[in-house]
Amino acid sequence: MPEVNHTPTYREQLRERILEVSMQAFATHGVRAVKMDDIAQMLGISKRTLYEVYENKESVLRAGVEKYRQQNEEEIRAMDRLSKNVIELILMMYEKKVDEWKKTCPQFYTDIGKYPQIVQLLHSNHEKSYQYLLEFLRRGVKEQLFRNDIDMELLAQSFQALSEYMMQQHLYEQYSVEHIYRNLVLVIIRGACTTRGVQMIDKLFASKKPATSL
Repeated sequence: MPEVNHTPTYREQLRERILEVSMQAFATHGVRAVKMDDIAQMLGISKRTLYEVYENKESVLRAGVEKYRQQNEEEIRAMDRLSKNVIELILMMYEKKVDEWKKTCPQFYTDIGKYPQIVQLLHSNHEKSYQYLLEFLRRGVKEQLFRNDIDMELLAQSFQALSEYMMQQHLYEQYSVEHIYRNLVLVIIRGACTTRGVQMIDKLFASKKPATSL
């Protein structure tokens, strides 16, 4: 085993490598199927070195989930700036989510619910995600793509409740993410659209597989 470099730069690089390799393994095999021994072997480092950086697997997972949250926020904000309207943003977010879920085994989502710190972290982000969702819906009203006679605060709460239900009932184990989004999320969004919004969302999604109308 090569001698470990203890400089701050090396340790930070090692921390990032551990997160990258670990989260990829978790996404591929599920969290519980991957042991700390496995992570050390994949990285070619000793278990002692791994435990010097992260005290246990849950701490690795927590750091990975937090990093994903930050990156996800940045990506969504970037898509927000690039999109001409909320309908284009919906399509971008849909494609991003489908791509992520295709690369992640269902067991990963089941496993993270068994780690109290991770569940608490996810719950702590609810208020922030709610405010962003509310901002998104109000933008759609200003663009005359969402109806102005809908209680957007109630709609935002409904979306959050739907997301929690999907995870609690493990719908991702029964259906593909495309099926879930097209039959639940997009149906609700379409119902909130003005006539112009409906026409736009139908046109944008018509070319996306599956070709079933919304």
